[in-house]
Amino acid sequence: MNILIQAGQLLLALTILVFVHEMGHFLAARMFGIRVKKFYLFFDFLFPIPTIMNFALFKFKKGDTEYGLGWFPLGGYVQIAGMVDESDDPEEKDRAPLPSDYSQKPIWQRFIVMIGGIVMNVIFGILFYTLYLGVFDKDYLSAEAFNKHGVYTSQLAKEIGFKDGDKIVAINGVKPDRLEDMISYKMLLGGKITIERDGKESVLNMPGNLFKQVSKESPFLTPLKEKVIMDSVLRNNMAYAAGFRENDTIISIQGMPVQNFWHFKRLLFERYTTPSFTLTSMWHPETLPKMNYADSTVSIEVNRAGTLMSLTTKRDSAGNIGFIPATTRKDFYTMTDYTFASAFKYGTRDAFGTIVMQVMGLAKLFQGQIAARESFGGILSIGGMFTPVWDWGHFWHMTAMISMVLAFMNFLPIPALDGGHMVMLIIEGILRRPVSQKIQEYVQTVGTAILIALMVFANGNDILKKFGI
Repeated sequence: MNILIQAGQLLLALTILVFVHEMGHFLAARMFGIRVKKFYLFFDFLFPIPTIMNFALFKFKKGDTEYGLGWFPLGGYVQIAGMVDESDDPEEKDRAPLPSDYSQKPIWQRFIVMIGGIVMNVIFGILFYTLYLGVFDKDYLSAEAFNKHGVYTSQLAKEIGFKDGDKIVAINGVKPDRLEDMISYKMLLGGKITIERDGKESVLNMPGNLFKQVSKESPFLTPLKEKVIMDSVLRNNMAYAAGFRENDTIISIQGMPVQNFWHFKRLLFERYTTPSFTLTSMWHPETLPKMNYADSTVSIEVNRAGTLMSLTTKRDSAGNIGFIPATTRKDFYTMTDYTFASAFKYGTRDAFGTIVMQVMGLAKLFQGQIAARESFGGILSIGGMFTPVWDWGHFWHMTAMISMVLAFMNFLPIPALDGGHMVMLIIEGILRRPVSQKIQEYVQTVGTAILIALMVFANGNDILKKFGI
């Protein structure tokens, strides 16, 4: 069921973004009087072979354009008269050109038609980021408020030079505004971090491959203070049997005050009976040997509606007790509400930050710092980024990010993508004559083959990873 929910979110996100992208091409073509033969959401053929299984679930014609819903539930397209593209319409190859054909329009108009889809993905990426911040996220932790208590460090951050309580002053010389600007890709992809410790400033150099070292189980840095709440306690599990209930706020564990969720998690997995217990091991128990926690007990103090209670529960072999956490920082920090203006400002920044991250990632791929298998993910990887329960806030955040990634990918000079078509237009402008149709068809075929190979590699990579290969 969880997989179906993730698949549903992915399909809806891609449907919205493909419609937006193709609408960009459609509107630009219509603006210049270019005839659009088809506008389809999903493909009415077995992509990428336009001659196989040609049928639509629904279609109608208005004016010169046929609108429809294809049966192949990924992607979509507009078929522009006089253009060599993935639809590969045989009727377009042999007929005499018409004034309303794409090929008969000035280069600058054709360029706008090509970049129209990318522009629409960027516009809607910004709008979706703005929607997420203003409607769902609602407020943010400012850099000033964050630095009231400073950072809580992972073991990796500690090895690089951070200490608990450090304040982040600047990233690559730029003073951050929000928590999201402080603990971001800018840090994980390398850079210089200015910190304040005991009233003195110093600079820490982040390694360029830091992102590869960060554990999925623990963030690199996080705010030092936050309240940890048992959002739901799983029935038929240790915590429920011990008496813990939904909305219990965790105060301490084994008598040690809990600073934040990651602190609690480390303390929960701590080997309390070890003779080598130190303050360092309390904060960084991942440095201690692994152990089987089955049936071992742990004492946790909680606040339940104003009443303090101390309960003892068993742990499973992995150290878990059986609850889903929620956190809030509002008891320790003054949060700043997003206004429409600030949501749009930061939404725009986050949107273009996604593109910057893509550019930096691609650069590291070509520099050999990232393996291709680490860079490419298919449907399973993308779908796995959505939550197993339907969360509209996370959905719009993911849709915004994917929209910007699609804009970036389509801008790449790969034949068959928008960027490839734009390169052909630039070449035509330099030569001052059209590129022959045969060359365009050859380039289109090569580009389609490249895209198919990338799709096979990305999705095959996902499958291999599922089997631990």
